[in-house]
Amino acid sequence: MNKNLRNKLGAIGIIFLSFNLVICSLLIGRYYQDFQQAKDWQSVTKTINALLMVTHKQAEERGVGVTILGAPEAAYDWIDDFNSKSSELLASQNTAQKLLLQLKQNNITSSVVNDYYKKWQQAVEALKIKRIELLRSTLDVHTWLESANHLINTTIILSQQLMISAQTDRNIYVLNNTQVTINHLLHNGGLERALISSLLAAKANGNTFSLDELRKVQSKIDSSIEQLKQLNSSAELPEEIKSKVDEFLSHYFVSFTPIKKNILADIGNTSSELTAKDWFAKASTMLDYAADISIACANYMSDRAELNSHASIVEISIVVIAVLILGVFLVIVLLWLNNYLIGNIRQAASQAQLISHGELDIKLPDAKKDELGLLLRSIQQISERFKVVVQQADAVSVGNYESNIDVISEQDMLGISLNRMAEEIKHYASQSQEDSWLKAGFKQFSDQSHQCDQFSEYCDLVCRFINEYLDYPIVVLSRVEHHQLQPVAGVGFNKDIYYQQHCPLSGVHLQACESKSVQKLRVGNINSMRINTSTHSYQPFEHLCLPLIAQDESIALLEVASLEPISELKEKFLHSIADVLTKNILHYLHQEKTQALLIKTTNLSNELREKNSELKLMDKRKGEFLSNMSHELRSPLNSIILLSKKLSANKDKTLSEKQVEFAQTIEKSGNNLLTIINDILDISKVEAGKMDINLAPCQISELLEDIYRQYAPFADEKNLNFNLNIDEDLASYRVVTDRLRLQQILNNFLSNAFKFTDTGGIELSANIQNYQNATKQNKWATANIVFAIKDSGSGISTDKLETIFEDFVQANAKKEHSEAGTGLGLSICKNLAGLLHGEITVESTPGTGSCFTLSIKECPLEPLQSQKALTEETSEVIDPDTAQEPAAKPQTDKESTLHTAADDLQEIKLVSEHQLDSANILIVDDDVRSSFALGSLLECYGTEISIVRDAQQAMEQLQRSNIVDIVLMDIMMPVIDGYEAIKQIRAQKQFSKLPILCISAKNQQGEEERCLAAGANGYLSKPVDEDQLIASITRLLNSSTDTQEQRRA
Repeated sequence: MNKNLRNKLGAIGIIFLSFNLVICSLLIGRYYQDFQQAKDWQSVTKTINALLMVTHKQAEERGVGVTILGAPEAAYDWIDDFNSKSSELLASQNTAQKLLLQLKQNNITSSVVNDYYKKWQQAVEALKIKRIELLRSTLDVHTWLESANHLINTTIILSQQLMISAQTDRNIYVLNNTQVTINHLLHNGGLERALISSLLAAKANGNTFSLDELRKVQSKIDSSIEQLKQLNSSAELPEEIKSKVDEFLSHYFVSFTPIKKNILADIGNTSSELTAKDWFAKASTMLDYAADISIACANYMSDRAELNSHASIVEISIVVIAVLILGVFLVIVLLWLNNYLIGNIRQAASQAQLISHGELDIKLPDAKKDELGLLLRSIQQISERFKVVVQQADAVSVGNYESNIDVISEQDMLGISLNRMAEEIKHYASQSQEDSWLKAGFKQFSDQSHQCDQFSEYCDLVCRFINEYLDYPIVVLSRVEHHQLQPVAGVGFNKDIYYQQHCPLSGVHLQACESKSVQKLRVGNINSMRINTSTHSYQPFEHLCLPLIAQDESIALLEVASLEPISELKEKFLHSIADVLTKNILHYLHQEKTQALLIKTTNLSNELREKNSELKLMDKRKGEFLSNMSHELRSPLNSIILLSKKLSANKDKTLSEKQVEFAQTIEKSGNNLLTIINDILDISKVEAGKMDINLAPCQISELLEDIYRQYAPFADEKNLNFNLNIDEDLASYRVVTDRLRLQQILNNFLSNAFKFTDTGGIELSANIQNYQNATKQNKWATANIVFAIKDSGSGISTDKLETIFEDFVQANAKKEHSEAGTGLGLSICKNLAGLLHGEITVESTPGTGSCFTLSIKECPLEPLQSQKALTEETSEVIDPDTAQEPAAKPQTDKESTLHTAADDLQEIKLVSEHQLDSANILIVDDDVRSSFALGSLLECYGTEISIVRDAQQAMEQLQRSNIVDIVLMDIMMPVIDGYEAIKQIRAQKQFSKLPILCISAKNQQGEEERCLAAGANGYLSKPVDEDQLIASITRLLNSSTDTQEQRRA
């Protein structure tokens, strides 16, 4: 401890001494800075004196030079003086330059001074050149004066910049101004000396001269003399300087001014008593007096700087001595503190340390009557007081909470706190026992809460637990529902009597449930409960009803009865388990409801599963029915249409006109029936959500022209005007849409228009609206494409406009029986328009006509390519090798519609040239009518036909026959369908290149792709168009001609 205290005192001393040293260092630094500034100013004043001498010598050289140039005839007399003055000037310039370089190297000068120093050097070098020109007599007076004056002015400004740093002192300020005034006086006086000397020399040689320049210079000299007088009157100007100024002014006004006046007054005479050299000498003497003033000022400032440097050295010495004295004093004080205080403090600290370690029996030496003695006695009293505290703590630790410490005074906070602590510990011990009892009971109750599966079992367990743990003879737990009290479980009461008296919610039970708080009854108010034993029956002393609240409603009621007053502790226990009891009751009640809901949900789920299975079965049967219906209807229609078309052609001329008409009626009826079938299948696809949209760029103008050519014959037949109007802007783009579905909608509109229009005309138009350019977010340009079909037919009444797009609805009652129709066309069109992101609107006036409009919103547009690129894209090039591959690429509806009429005509032309003569065609079809119709049709083209009914017979026929040129394969056949039959044929190596053309009556989306994927080379849907059938067969036969020749060989 002693060591630590000593270290601390030493540290304090060191800190204090360091602080003083820091202050001393700052003061020494400040004084040293003053000393260095004084030394620097000495160097500056020395340099200023050198520059003053340069100014003085330059003025002399300037004067001699002006005299030479003003009187060239006298140049010989002045040339030696000029050379002498130039030598003196160069010597003074070298001296000044050395001093300036020394200042610059010592970083005494500022950047401004350095800049003027460079200008001064440049002026010196420039004057050297002018001096040479003067000696060569190639310089005029004006140029020489300009160069000399520039050097003198630069020298004066340089000296002024050097003097700026000393202007903090008023005396120095006055001296600086005095020097500046003297410099100007030397400059202007020297100029006056030069001009008068030049005039005198010119006069001596009989030359003329001008006095204007001289008068200007004398005006400046007079101004400088006045300013010098004012400075001489200043109290800040030192006396020795004033004496120099007085001496100069005395000589100037007494001796020099009269001479100057006489010269100027006598300047007009041809002769003069005073020569130029005499005047130059007298003027130089006068300027020497002025120079002495400036030198005296500089010397005075130098002496001041030296005095300041000596004063700074004295101040530094005083500070160092003071610090040394203070350090010695501090050492003495620290030694005294160490010897006197630390010994006594060490004794007090050692005894206090013993007390801190628990040693209360301490012995202290006799204390003196001072502060340290008081400290030792106080430590002894603390030890005695701690002994009393230890005795009190021992008593409390063994459970003696009645022991108290005597309080010495009101300020004895230790004694008061210890007595309060004993009371708090006593209360805490009692409270701790109660809390332990409550926690143990709560834990036991919570642990038993999860041992039951049924609500009644849980209630019985709760009643038995409360009966045992709280020792209540009667415990009842009842459920409150619909304002009825329904006892669930209980202990120690007669259930029959209790049910009879307490089933309705009333009395204390009603009060407890309504108030949602505990209700108690004492002796005299309890009539419903009695405690029964084997020998006696007792009335309870107190009855308690505790409502169990959930979601602000009473869901149950807990009742207990006791032969003695119910204690607060037991009532507190009942409140502590109330939340858990409520949650568990809710859990069991929810569990009962959940089980009931689960049973109900399971039953509903089973019913829904059965219904779903029935719906799936019905959907499957519906699909199968539609597929079978398509096959069963299209197959006979195929025969009807093919044969009736063949008969109506009457190529052999064997039928009468009436018979040909009959055949044409049969063909037309078959086509109408085909349209009805297609409508029914389309509406089924729409309802099932299986109507697919194939978006691709298409040229609207070509589509509309195809439609126009398709319906033009009908217009001619009914003598109607049929017009096509296409927006010119629309003709520049290809529209991304489903060409097939768009054509289907427009065909339906035109079909209805021609059906219900007998006179007038029909107009088909297409326009582009709301064009939007492509953006970064949308690379496609978009626009609204509007198609309109306007007719002059019978029109539609207003009350039927809202229903014409519903299924099986026809709007025109007049045509109901005369024109066939299912009422599905417009409904299909509406659904197709929705799939194309469009909408259909209609305007109609009965007796005037109707206008159906299809608007496709924000339709993507693609700029129309060149005709060559479009031809390359849309023309169909068939590679023979590719066409014979079994897994050829499927051809979509869009690609199928892109076959041009020229291609079909070319193929039909080939047929007419007997390209099908002797072609062996195998027809695989289980429908006798369809195979008969196809065979009869193809035999007309000179082919050899073989017909089989299923895939097995087809394989046998192929194995048995040496040559089969092409197979026409039906899809829907018994046992093995057409897909599998194609795969089996392709599995045979010799038939891998055999052309196979599928002819199906299913006509469902994706049917063509499935056929091509199975290995077919082409696909046609029933009923088959004769021209399309012959063209397809011809194309496939031509692509496999080489292969057939190799096989025949």
